[in-house]
Order: sequence, then C-alpha cells, then structure tokens
Amino acid sequence: MLAMSEVNCIKTLRNEKGLSISTIATAINVNWRTAKKDGMTINYLKKKRILKRA
Repeated sequence: MLAMSEVNCIKTLRNEKGLSISTIATAINVNWRTAKKDGMTINYLKKKRILKRA
C-alpha cells in the first residue's frame, strides 16, 4: 500500500502533467496496475451531506 503522498503524486502527474501510466510507474518505481488504480480514482473523501429532519 502506498502512502498518501505517493498517491497524490501519481494523481498530479496523471491529471495535471498528462503523463502516461507506464511513465508514471517507471518514475515512481511502482507496478503499472497500481499507478493506473491510483491515477484514475476520484477523491472519495468529499464532505457528506447531513440531512436535518424537521
């Protein structure tokens, strides 16, 4: 399992710099499947809506 800093680095390289999965994998020295998984995921840590009942 990768640290969050490595995951954020993969996301930055993929989304902002536009590097390919294989280039990211060789640069960070991880498996290409890991780079693909972490580069393509959406941030699931968004705030949850709290419903207030009357």
